[in-house]
Amino acid sequence: MSLAAHDLASIRRDKVLINIVGLMVAILAAATIVHDLGYFSDWWVTIQLVLLLGYMPGVGYLSAMLVIDEKDSGIDQALRVSPLRQSHAIALRITMCILFVLSYGITMVLVTRMVALPLVQWLLPLLALSLASVWTTLTVLALSRDKVQAIGLFRALNLYVQIAALYLFIPQDAWYAQLLLASPATWSVKSVLAFIDGATTAGALWALGAIAFWASLIAISIVAYRRGHDRPRA
Repeated sequence: MSLAAHDLASIRRDKVLINIVGLMVAILAAATIVHDLGYFSDWWVTIQLVLLLGYMPGVGYLSAMLVIDEKDSGIDQALRVSPLRQSHAIALRITMCILFVLSYGITMVLVTRMVALPLVQWLLPLLALSLASVWTTLTVLALSRDKVQAIGLFRALNLYVQIAALYLFIPQDAWYAQLLLASPATWSVKSVLAFIDGATTAGALWALGAIAFWASLIAISIVAYRRGHDRPRA
């Protein structure tokens, strides 16, 4: 609980991090207003999915930056002598990350009401998309040593997730559309589209496939993180 309180205090002190949170709230408010005024009704599905794709990696980046900032400020040295193991501290950040992105995603779906699906059908695709934040957190921590590296790497990771949005703007039966399946985020998009079409079995299978895909990428990032950070100290 002390570490969680410390993270919340760090977000409030960091202008960049607080701006990210503020932007997420502003986007949610803007989407709700657009829906309530009836604007762009033909684009509501696209708007909803693009918004969902947009914030997932960003929250993972925010979580990773908390840890990197601790290294820059020397706070990580204090954590090393605390009763809380480093792996447990990372697990706590990841748990907070998932809870935040899931609650924000569910709030977005319920408040904006852009896609009329039962919440039970939203849960699997949202859970799959939330794993993008976990993957971003671990990958940034595994491969970055400072904030500059983290920012550059995040841009590449963010693109890997955001590229799934292209699937909404191209012919879905085209051969090149299948190339986008290289990102598990596209699997979540296909899941939501299948649920909208009434294909509940296909929607569930696409979401479960996305979860398995993300789990594989997360496992690779965990191995990379352990190799880089869990070496015996001299």
